[in-house]
Amino acid sequence: TRQLSPRARMKFVVKIDEEETPNQVLVGSFSEGRPERIGDVGGVPDMQVEVFEHSGGKRKLVIAYDDTMEWQATNFGPNAAKKNMSDYAIGIFDKNTRELKLVKLDTIYQMTPHVKGTKSHTEDEQAAPDGLNNLERRNQLIEAFGASRAKRIVNSQKANIVAVESISNADHIREEMKAQAQQNIDILHQQVIRNVPPFDETATTAAGCYPLDRVIPAYVWKDLNCKELIEASKNAGIIDSWRKSHFYPDYVLEKLALVKSAQGKEQKKLRGKLVLFISYLLHIKSTKMRRVRSKPDFRESMSWLPESSVDFICETFYVMQGPDNEYFMDDRHQDLLIQYIFVLSLHLESFSFPFKLLQTDLGLTTAQARSYLMELGCEITQTKESEEEGSISESVVNLKPPLKFPTLRTRKSRN
Repeated sequence: TRQLSPRARMKFVVKIDEEETPNQVLVGSFSEGRPERIGDVGGVPDMQVEVFEHSGGKRKLVIAYDDTMEWQATNFGPNAAKKNMSDYAIGIFDKNTRELKLVKLDTIYQMTPHVKGTKSHTEDEQAAPDGLNNLERRNQLIEAFGASRAKRIVNSQKANIVAVESISNADHIREEMKAQAQQNIDILHQQVIRNVPPFDETATTAAGCYPLDRVIPAYVWKDLNCKELIEASKNAGIIDSWRKSHFYPDYVLEKLALVKSAQGKEQKKLRGKLVLFISYLLHIKSTKMRRVRSKPDFRESMSWLPESSVDFICETFYVMQGPDNEYFMDDRHQDLLIQYIFVLSLHLESFSFPFKLLQTDLGLTTAQARSYLMELGCEITQTKESEEEGSISESVVNLKPPLKFPTLRTRKSRN
């Protein structure tokens, strides 16, 4: 162990100054190291210190600052020095009297640095000589001594401050926002306002306008068993019995003739599956199954449907509603159901057919049917069966590419 020489040893008297109080001496700890600009140049001190006290005298806020930096510390809260069982004191040594005077301290202030000029100020917030404006000084005092409610208000105000540099390019941002808003409107017009089956506006054929493989998904299409309909299309007796018992809608029974006249096995199967699925949707519409308690209940009431068709119908034409998550068909989804029936009928009838019979099975007026078909981008023409007096005029729907939807109009609120 290294021994100090007699000359290196120093004797002095330790004296506790009872006259000095802890309030008269402040000791700060700078975690970033000693500030470089501490001193007095030209009679103007580089660093100035201010102390703010609560009316009780126990809580203190110490602020030290120069022209570029600011340090803050409190004797309370998370930034205060860690509490322990020791008291603090500072020793002042007088080499002439060889006395070491100890002065008690209330705490050691942990000085937290802040760079000035990082906040933007409005013109009416006049900055004080210390670089703080009245608003900032008031906020500091509230943070140090204010009630919880006042602190929440200050924090809310800080969260809503927008720096000037953040809005310097406001015109460009505004244009981008307008462009994005228009894009969103276009998407909404296609996906929400146009309440129709999946479509393709770029298609060059009528079949491509409403692609069948997107209208009826593959997992549903493969489970459609149309053997019974294909066999019945060859037997007028079965069709008559079905008509008398209302087993199928009149439109479905009428279109069995198209199944019978189909050329080739694949075309018969195509038309048979279309007629079968149309019959499913017409049944849903005619029985007014607007509310179903659950999918098992739906399957039970529609047990003659393939399970994949039940899943597709539930997901496409119903929404979950209520605390019990019931399946409910609102007006918008009922409109979509009708549009699906019209689109499948267009595929079945080569995209041109008189729609009076289907209109009747759907329970629509002529004006309502025309409105649905025009929403699909179809054209309506009038034909006459003969030139004789008293001939019947018949409305025919036609779908021709390219797909042209009617101009969208904003509906007025009922309120």
